[in-house]
Amino acid sequence: MRDRSLLQWATKARMTDLSRGDSSLLGGNAPRPDPDQSDFAIVKDVQLVPGQEADGKLGLYLSFDDVDVPQPIRGELGSTDPGPRTYAYEKLNPDLFAPPSTDKGDVKNAM
Repeated sequence: MRDRSLLQWATKARMTDLSRGDSSLLGGNAPRPDPDQSDFAIVKDVQLVPGQEADGKLGLYLSFDDVDVPQPIRGELGSTDPGPRTYAYEKLNPDLFAPPSTDKGDVKNAM
């Protein structure tokens, strides 16, 4: 009998517990975009910096200082990225953003 009353109390407490709020706080669900009908991920007017089209094995330094929206492309690797991103960090750390293909091994990049 005691187990039944404990179960009834737990069920009632769960139904009346508003510590997490009620269902009016859930909000709506945004519709998923149709990738066949949308061009939201297309980056227009891509600006590449000197050395960005060169072979990634050369490991050339990339200076993104003069580019408004840097892109993670190095040689034939990478592609455009529409964001959202933090451009200031990408300009400070170009080898982390578009790593040369020579970056292999146990030594980690400084962050």
